[in-house]
Amino acid sequence: MRELRLDEFTDREGETFELLLGGESVPLTLAKVQPLPPSGREAGAFVLEWRGPVDPVLPQAIYNLRQGEDDFEIFIVPLRQDGEGVRYEAIFN
Repeated sequence: MRELRLDEFTDREGETFELLLGGESVPLTLAKVQPLPPSGREAGAFVLEWRGPVDPVLPQAIYNLRQGEDDFEIFIVPLRQDGEGVRYEAIFN
């Protein structure tokens, strides 16, 4: 798994990525990018918050995300579900 950097996501809020789930894809929209205080992590410390559809609710796990030619693995954790969908979080610290 490659080390993701804060600058890869800074200007991408509102963009939709495909989470690959078996033979299907689930759209996740990057809802929030939040820098964290320096942690010593070379690629920067930050939080990504994603918004997905109401169904399916994905368990915490490592998933493959793709947008165009950009393809990466990310560990996401579900935060909450509301009428608009499910919020997920990934922390890089």
